[in-house]
Amino acid sequence: MSVRLTDNAVNALKGIVSAEVEAGRAAAGIAVRVTVQGGGCGGFAYGMKFEKDSRPDDKSVEAGGIRLVVDPRSSLYMQGTEIDFVDGPMGRGFVFNNPNPTGTCSGCGYAGGH
Repeated sequence: MSVRLTDNAVNALKGIVSAEVEAGRAAAGIAVRVTVQGGGCGGFAYGMKFEKDSRPDDKSVEAGGIRLVVDPRSSLYMQGTEIDFVDGPMGRGFVFNNPNPTGTCSGCGYAGGH
């Protein structure tokens, strides 16, 4: 699976995981599950959550001590995706830079694909 975490994303996830472990809401070594669904005109809709146990058919990747797990269906759409973390005047959060969506919406003209 070719999903890449930027240094900013790794650092943000390390901080979140550390805080969850310290608060007793997660165990050390917890994985982060990433999911993707079709999102209509806005492109794909992504999700992230902590996962105690991965499933046998999951794809996984480790970056900077963070383990990502992705189900087989989502991994088809995640190939080549870069996950970044931004903190700026327009907001703060994870950004998924996915090269896979193509096409244009005939209804609204959105160029990100569906």
